[in-house]
Amino acid sequence: MNVPIGSVTLNAAQQTIGSASSEHITWSYQTTAPIPFIPAVGYNFTGSFDVPLATP
Repeated sequence: MNVPIGSVTLNAAQQTIGSASSEHITWSYQTTAPIPFIPAVGYNFTGSFDVPLATP
């Protein structure tokens, strides 16, 4: 299944804990499953991850 990129929501926020910094990235995607003879069912997909930032 192809996912149109316009349907994905991305958010990023930098966070610092002690002397370490990272980028916290979250994403979400909503879609419906068209199944014949059954009302459409909506699905929500979400996730997040942290990316450490390099220190100079």
